[in-house]
Amino acid sequence: AEQNAAVDEAKTKRKTQLRTWFRWRVNASKKNRSLKKETTVFDDALQLRRRAKSKAEIYSDMYYDERIKPLVKAEEEAGNVTSGKRITLGRKFSKELLEDEDEDVKAQIHELYRQQRKTHKKSAKKNILDDDEEGDCMLDAEGIMRSIDDLPLVCRRFVQLVKKKTGFITSFMFAGPDPRIDWDMTSLL
Repeated sequence: AEQNAAVDEAKTKRKTQLRTWFRWRVNASKKNRSLKKETTVFDDALQLRRRAKSKAEIYSDMYYDERIKPLVKAEEEAGNVTSGKRITLGRKFSKELLEDEDEDVKAQIHELYRQQRKTHKKSAKKNILDDDEEGDCMLDAEGIMRSIDDLPLVCRRFVQLVKKKTGFITSFMFAGPDPRIDWDMTSLL
């Protein structure tokens, strides 16, 4: 009976481990979306503050499977690496390989790094929710239209979060001038 309980517990742990492993590796096409995504007006309010990635981390995100992982596996098979040191070794290889890359790859990594830094600097300057002044909230017509188009997505994410955390049901109503209809007042429910 004890052996059966131990086997069942081991099976449960292994299933959890496999699910986690699979979830982390599913859909590699989504791997670099965070680097390519254009930011919106609402990003400062909805996203947690994160540090910017280094050039080596960006390189690792892009080329880990094809360039870094085989080197880490070879070191592991040679017995030079314990399981806890794989991440450190991956970072080391990432830095070394980036230094040895040709100028085109370095330029691509630098451009992604620059875009990311620009985005982080812009969001780190101030949080738009902390600003009490009304005078500097005016945007151009195109920016306002993009923000209006983003409202359903932003609200849906917020509603899902509120429902998940509290069980509350939420509704929104927005009203204001719409540049698409010659700045006449409009309302959205």
